Parts: sequence; structure tokens; C-alpha cells
Amino acid sequence: MLDHWPKGRGNQVACKIKKVKYPDFDLNYYYGHKGLLDSIIRMPEEGIYGTALTFFKYDQQKRLIEYAEYYERDPEFYVQIHHYKYVGNRVAQDTVFYRIATAHTQVIDLEYDQVGRIIKESGIVWNDTAHQTSSPQSLINMPMTTMGI
Repeated sequence: MLDHWPKGRGNQVACKIKKVKYPDFDLNYYYGHKGLLDSIIRMPEEGIYGTALTFFKYDQQKRLIEYAEYYERDPEFYVQIHHYKYVGNRVAQDTVFYRIATAHTQVIDLEYDQVGRIIKESGIVWNDTAHQTSSPQSLINMPMTTMGI
């Protein structure tokens, strides 16, 4: 098992997953016109699992800039939204908004080693009720402090 792809060690081959079947649910994968993953929909068979809707957004360089996951088609029930900031082609910061029982936002700065593996995460968590933040939008443009950017 590799934890990184060494340079000069063969070609990386991309594939497109269409469906993954589990005993209680299926994951259906959908791709946009540029070939990038657009969404994943979890469809329950029977049992405890409900519908889960996952969406992906990209910038002009085809870098993932948003990952959003909703359960039961009701954003008040459960939602998780990640916004990614880049330095070059590496994610330098992940701002995450969660709503489970209560809402909170977490800003995570990432540090990498020389082969591109994440070696350190540091950040801050806000309880949105205490800090009057009702959505992740107010934190998306926050400057990246830990990375010195």
C-alpha cells in the first residue's frame, strides 16, 4: 500500500465509479460535463439509513473548492459543508460548517511534508450560537493565519 505516488513509478490511471452496493444502501456517482465528480447519492434499501446527498464544486483549475453533504433532503436536519483554500495546488485550509444537533464551524490549517502528505492540522472551532454565526459564509474569507498567508 502506498501513502503517496512516487515520481517516475508508472502511470496513474483514473477510473469513474458509477455505483457501489452495500447490503443496506447503494451509492450512485454522477459526473459533470468536464468529467469531474459532481455528486454522490446514497439511496437506502431498508433499515436505518436515509437518503444522503453529496455535491462537489470546482474552480477553473479543476480543484475541489466545496464539498457539501446533506441528509434527508433537509439542511436543518444534518449538513456538512467544506470550503477549501489553496496555496498552489495544495489545500492549505478547510473551513467546515456542521449542523447536527447544534451548528458549529471549524477552520483547519494543513501542513505537508516534502512528498505531499498532511503532517499537521491546527485550527479553531466556533459554536455558531455563541458567536452569532448562522452559516459558513462569514468564515470563508477569513485569512489563513497558521499558514502565515
